[in-house]
Amino acid sequence: MPDYHALAADLLAAPAPAPGFVAPRYDGWGIANVAPTILRALGVADDHPGLAEAALPPALLDGVRRIVVLIVAAFGWLQLHDELARQPDLYLGQLIRREGGAFAPLTSVFPSTTVNALTTANTGAQPIEHGVLGYTLWLKEYGAVSEMITFGPYAANDWSYAMVGVSPTEFQPL
Repeated sequence: MPDYHALAADLLAAPAPAPGFVAPRYDGWGIANVAPTILRALGVADDHPGLAEAALPPALLDGVRRIVVLIVAAFGWLQLHDELARQPDLYLGQLIRREGGAFAPLTSVFPSTTVNALTTANTGAQPIEHGVLGYTLWLKEYGAVSEMITFGPYAANDWSYAMVGVSPTEFQPL
């Protein structure tokens, strides 16, 4: 079984803006690298870098036709492994320990908000490319401060741009 603390220590050793911070990695060890890897595995070309071979050995993708990605927000790598050590019978722990699999730490993005991270994970583009950096953004196209989780005007809790025909894929073509 891998030394999970050593894997995390390697990522934490990268230069960061301040002590206690983790710098985003876009070189095969970040969530931005997941979508390009999946696309390539399914035969779709993508110009973004994929996951490092140490994070996901390419042989594990041979013959794959379906891929499931599980994203757990606000739960750190070491927290996860501490919890699995306390409760070794959890099914997730059994999957991680199974032979022939891969399980590796990945960094998030900056700013590490849910909406920024999910947009990065879904597009494979870095935040500077997709531009969805926070929960609320001024969208000049719609003349409104907008909630990016609900994709609608700020404080319009049950209303979204999609309800009036705005396509999220036209808004975010990546």
